[in-house]
Amino acid sequence: MDTDFRLLERWREGDGEAGSELLARHFNTLRVYFLARVPHRQIEDLIQEVFLRMVEALERFEGRSSVRTYLLRIARNVVLETYRAKGNFDEFHDSQYALGGRNFASLCVENDERLQLLLDAMQQIPLRQQDLLECHYFHGLSMAELAELFELKVGTVKSRMSSARRALLQAFVALLGEDSSDWSDAILEERLERAREAVLKGKRRD
Repeated sequence: MDTDFRLLERWREGDGEAGSELLARHFNTLRVYFLARVPHRQIEDLIQEVFLRMVEALERFEGRSSVRTYLLRIARNVVLETYRAKGNFDEFHDSQYALGGRNFASLCVENDERLQLLLDAMQQIPLRQQDLLECHYFHGLSMAELAELFELKVGTVKSRMSSARRALLQAFVALLGEDSSDWSDAILEERLERAREAVLKGKRRD
């Protein structure tokens, strides 16, 4: 199987089938990303917008990030533009996704009440923290890839990830109605990994 970069090179050389294969390979990643953020009726149009922007940027893409990370960066910009077009949206202070309903991750764990509450809690923390957690746990991006996606230093990403987990833990405990001392970062990490497994299983099944 060709790597993403090999498919990209073939696409640049005029091989349309390679381009179609590359985009098909990442279609579900984009669909899941948008499912968490916009109404279902907009998803196909926004995915097409991401692909169009990728085509426009084909010659400029230098390969310093993975194709998946690059596509997610485009998708994130598309979402933020959609939010801002809706009104006075501030990605750093808005406490919930402005347009998203029940997200894909929530649907994957609907039979597990605790995991459902955890994902409900994720909807209550600031957008930039939601983005960071979802891209790491549900899309599998490493700290280095997150740094590329958000255009930050790796150390900054690690610091923000810790803050995001603390915010999520506080929101989760508030929904549970339990004392936060009973929940450690390690337990939260284990819960997030379980949610991740459910999401990845759902992505493969879908």
